[in-house]
Amino acid sequence: MSLISHLSNLSLNETEELQKSVFDTDFHMAIVFTFLTLLPNGFLLIFFMCHRHLITPFSVYVISLLTANVVSNNVCLLPYSIIAKITGLEYGTTAITLCLLFQYGDWVIMGVTMYCHVMITMNRLWAVYYPVYYRQRHNTKVAVAICSSTWIVIHLLTLPMMLKTVLVKMPLLHSCPYDEGRDSVYMDIVGLVIYAFPISFVAGAYPFIFWKTFQTQRRPSVASETITEGISRALSVSSGQSRIRTRSFMALTFMTVSVVCCYLPTNLPFIIRRFRDFEESVVLGIFKQYAYYVQAVVDPLVFGLCIRDIRQELVRFFVQTLSAVAQRMRLPLKSV
Repeated sequence: MSLISHLSNLSLNETEELQKSVFDTDFHMAIVFTFLTLLPNGFLLIFFMCHRHLITPFSVYVISLLTANVVSNNVCLLPYSIIAKITGLEYGTTAITLCLLFQYGDWVIMGVTMYCHVMITMNRLWAVYYPVYYRQRHNTKVAVAICSSTWIVIHLLTLPMMLKTVLVKMPLLHSCPYDEGRDSVYMDIVGLVIYAFPISFVAGAYPFIFWKTFQTQRRPSVASETITEGISRALSVSSGQSRIRTRSFMALTFMTVSVVCCYLPTNLPFIIRRFRDFEESVVLGIFKQYAYYVQAVVDPLVFGLCIRDIRQELVRFFVQTLSAVAQRMRLPLKSV
């Protein structure tokens, strides 16, 4: 939830001076962080477009995650923050449009972002527990179908709530509300599906992936002079696939840690409020706002640095770019 919406729901005990100072600070920091999220996510998306050979079945899930980060932070929340600060978001056609944009990024695309992490975890579960079936059945078309289905389902689940919040509650409150009414079974379901399940699944599945990955690594290899050439080739392929699973496991490890650290403190208060009164402090609201930004920055760094093919291509790109710049500036550059 955005801190701008959070401040609009604070109790009357909060002073106006505190609200104004936090609002101004939040506005400027939000602009900085949205651009920080755009740089790595946008760059890696363009990098995939320019290097089509990097688009593998697994990287489809990464592209889906990067796209959700850009849409949520830079397409939806950034315009809302800027125009709301300038105009004051007085009720009208422009305010309704901006509120729709904000709610779409804060509810719908945020849900998609969380489930992109779920899809990556499910992909690794499939790969380590059913490796043969995974290699035979999983391809780019299957990955695209899974990602597309997830985007559609999250939209169908959250769009009715978003439209109700903007078209029904906004005319009454003359502001862009964040509907968290506790009298709705629908809100309970959405809260559990969007906020509780993703982080529970990502954190809960990791120990099983960890155990299976290193159980496979510890299997003794057969070393005998009587091994046939066909069996040797099979063992070689299995070893290569095992190294690939290990590299993907590193990316999954960093992703799981960042998801737990960033999403658990932000999602838990929402789940608690579904069942009991919970007073949210200004500090927690600030942390929630920037935890989402941090996660959006971490995602492209994790997959860009941990997946070897992407990392090697990035290193090659930056080396070539620096070489070209050095030649234009007539500076010597040692070969890397």
